[in-house]
Amino acid sequence: ALNRKLRSLYEQYTDPKRLSQNLTVFFDNHCPICSREIRLLKKRSQTGKILYACPESDEELKAYTDRVTFSQLMRSIHIIKENGEILTGTDALSELYAKTDLTVLAILLKAPGFCIFFKIVYALWAKLRKKLKKV
Repeated sequence: ALNRKLRSLYEQYTDPKRLSQNLTVFFDNHCPICSREIRLLKKRSQTGKILYACPESDEELKAYTDRVTFSQLMRSIHIIKENGEILTGTDALSELYAKTDLTVLAILLKAPGFCIFFKIVYALWAKLRKKLKKV
């Protein structure tokens, strides 16, 4: 069963049609780790168009979308896919990693068992990150 799931994830994350779809990535550029990660991802080979956006307010966010609020964006990374689907947290990172030639990491973030661990770690990091920014 695990092997089938991993194979399915591999097929999803290497599908040329899926990889060619455009993404808009919303992240907090005031978070040093978030900014560093995005900077590193921008340097990698990318498929499709990836728009990296870091709006500073609800007003700036309206230029991109009205489907999420600025407050929601500041809780975790968000991606809006070309088809309108919204991904957050590790699901967003997994999609982004697949499009930036980090397929193994993308699959690992979604793999059975591992995905629960990474979701917990990401949730804890997101809360800690907000506290660190206030210091």
